[in-house]
Amino acid sequence: SRGDSNEEDIDMDVDEEEEDIFWFQCDTYRLEILLALTYESLGQSSKALKEWKKCIEFAEKKLPPADEGSIPLYVQAALCAASIGQESAAKHYADIALKNHDLIFGGGVNFFRKRYSEEMELELRSSSKALLGQAALDALWPV
Repeated sequence: SRGDSNEEDIDMDVDEEEEDIFWFQCDTYRLEILLALTYESLGQSSKALKEWKKCIEFAEKKLPPADEGSIPLYVQAALCAASIGQESAAKHYADIALKNHDLIFGGGVNFFRKRYSEEMELELRSSSKALLGQAALDALWPV
């Protein structure tokens, strides 16, 4: 019976270690979001896009399949890609953002545009090619 207790202690240690690793990964994920935003504000959108891709990869692997937190990542990746002329990547991320939004909240493109209209007004990118407001919505999520 004493041996059983030891095995449970070992299992608990493994579970706690896995949980610690997961939380470390979540912290890294949040820092990558901040890094992407920082690169964007400095006009280094190519570097920012690499960080958005890392964030998306984390979200796809570690977050639940229909997690609403992934939608802004795709939105930002789409806007970032568009700002550096990567139109096919921008459209790809925009399509996934809309698809996931519709899966979780419904309402199609019109509801998506309504929910994200204020976010599109934020001047996160210093690039002159950065899409803002209605222009961003019309280019990436047309009605």
